[in-house]
Order: sequence, then structure tokens, then C-alpha cells
Amino acid sequence: MQNYWNSLQDAIAVTSSRDLGSEEFARLPSPILNQEHCKALIDVMTQELGFGHLTPADIGLQCAGVNWKMKSKFEQIIQNKVLLTLGSIKVAGDPIFEMETLDLLKLRASGRYHVWWSLQSGEIVDITFATSMLIKQGGDLSKAVPLAGFPEQFPKVEWIPKLVGDKAIHQLLSFGW
Repeated sequence: MQNYWNSLQDAIAVTSSRDLGSEEFARLPSPILNQEHCKALIDVMTQELGFGHLTPADIGLQCAGVNWKMKSKFEQIIQNKVLLTLGSIKVAGDPIFEMETLDLLKLRASGRYHVWWSLQSGEIVDITFATSMLIKQGGDLSKAVPLAGFPEQFPKVEWIPKLVGDKAIHQLLSFGW
């Protein structure tokens, strides 16, 4: 498993080289997330996404739109910048969402990508992964919760950043979402 921060820096460079924006994202020396942030995120998701009206199935496999919608709210919660991150995920070495192209139109058509947030501390927040996995596996959706922390806290899951930033996600979403 490659170092997440190095992979994120590579994705920032690739994004810039493809004229999809330039992100300033300096590493902070200590963790940002705490239990209060995670509780507040769930409260805001309940309110903003209408969890009283939507089921977890309504947000599963909708990672780009859900992360786009919730990004500014979460930045307010943590009082820090959040970087929308587009890439692949492997679980126990097996590709789950394997991003095979950087062409956003083809990527949108294939649906083979995942979106999560990267924080300047090197932590990640993935608000749709658990729901998406449970949908794919036919599991109990009531068990779906956001994953938040340093990637190494989830040894079976590997997040692989490929592109980052609002412009890349906006272009991905503008192809018909």
C-alpha cells in the first residue's frame, strides 16, 4: 500500500497538468478529526440530505454528488479545508471501484470511480463507501456509517487518489448527474 499523502500529492500534480485546477494543500502536523466532528457530520447529513426521507440506499453509489453537496458543511464543522478526491478503492487488495481512465466523460459513463474527502492532516472522510459496499453485497444498510481517520486505520481498505478538487468533480457531475 503506497503512502496516502504521497499518492494525494501525485493526484494534485496530475489534476493541475490536466487543467482541472491547482490546489494548495499543505500538510498539517496533527490530526484534525475528533468524535465531535464525526457526530456533527452525521447530524448535518441527516438534516441536509434528508435522512428522515432518504434511505442509505439513496446515497449509496452516489458518491460524487453527495460529497459535493456536503463539502462546505463539513469544512464549517472542522474549520479547515477539505479536498474532494476522485480515485479508486481496493479492499483486501481487490479493486472495488477501479478508476481506469482520467477522461471524465468516459469515467462518468462507466461509473467506475469513487469520491471521498482528503484533509490536510492526511486523514480521509468517506461518507458513502460503507453504504455503497453494503448495497453491492446485499448487506444491512442500517450498519452504514462514514469512515473517518487516517487511511492506515482501515488496513483492508486502500484509497488511491487520481484527481482532486472542485473543478474535476464539477466536470464529472456536469456530464448528466
